[in-house]
Amino acid sequence: MRDNVIDSSKGVNAMSQRKEISYSGYLELDKILQAQQPLSSAHDEMLFIIQHQTSELWMKLAIHELSATCRFDCGERPAAGLQDIVAGIPHP
Repeated sequence: MRDNVIDSSKGVNAMSQRKEISYSGYLELDKILQAQQPLSSAHDEMLFIIQHQTSELWMKLAIHELSATCRFDCGERPAAGLQDIVAGIPHP
């Protein structure tokens, strides 16, 4: 678990208590950009890897959204909005 995770159930006030984090740190770009490790010298292999990793991320998002919809249908209150979560993160 990341040590800078914010409990979104506490709303905007929790944002002022978080540790400073950069745009690339928030998105963990170092991890993402190191995740492509072609096994051959084939030019198209990088395209294949990135396309399939992207597809997996889109599927993860679809599952996340469907799960939230199911919880909302069961009466659970939605968590803080994205604007609350990313407020104050400096963008390059």
